[in-house]
Amino acid sequence: MKRFTLLLFFTLLMPVVSFFSCDPPCSRQPKYFDINGMRLNNFIVSRTEFASGRFTRETEEGETVSFADHCVSVNFDVTYARREAGGFPPGTAFAESCIQPSSREKADTLFVITRNAWDATHPAGDTINDMVEAAPYASRYEDLKNFRSLMNYRAYHGSWLSSPEFVFRVSREPERKDTDHAFRLVFRLQNGTVYTAETGSIRFR
Repeated sequence: MKRFTLLLFFTLLMPVVSFFSCDPPCSRQPKYFDINGMRLNNFIVSRTEFASGRFTRETEEGETVSFADHCVSVNFDVTYARREAGGFPPGTAFAESCIQPSSREKADTLFVITRNAWDATHPAGDTINDMVEAAPYASRYEDLKNFRSLMNYRAYHGSWLSSPEFVFRVSREPERKDTDHAFRLVFRLQNGTVYTAETGSIRFR
């Protein structure tokens, strides 16, 4: 009887332990990431697959592409950190989380700057935040409809960085599409750290 009672106790306890310890079916992954740097890349989104099997590809320096297909990827160089947390039974510790890792650092300000004159109201070196749309990702052409203005994107996602990447595009065509264009991003965290990165040059049609 005593053996049966112990067996029943551990049988009932196991699901509870599994829940708190993030064992499968939860995916075991780090809990946080820290930002160390930032990279920008021009890319295009196509309605049809490229030879790689993807619907996106990075552009070449100085390449001419359709303005409607153009996006810029923002990739943060991050270090994933594991923080121990109390588990069950008391005293047990686990390092992974069942949720998507997020940054411990918060965003403060973000400026997209055109390196070349865009139009009469946006000269070279001016911010074009008022024309920028952003989205978490763009892997297929249908994803382009998910972009929202940079202001609305920031308002929706807040200051938390839930992913080490996002994408943006410009909503208004430049006055001169046949000249080189490049973009610079200035990204400031609430801890005062500032990251800057630039794309290569690109032309539009």
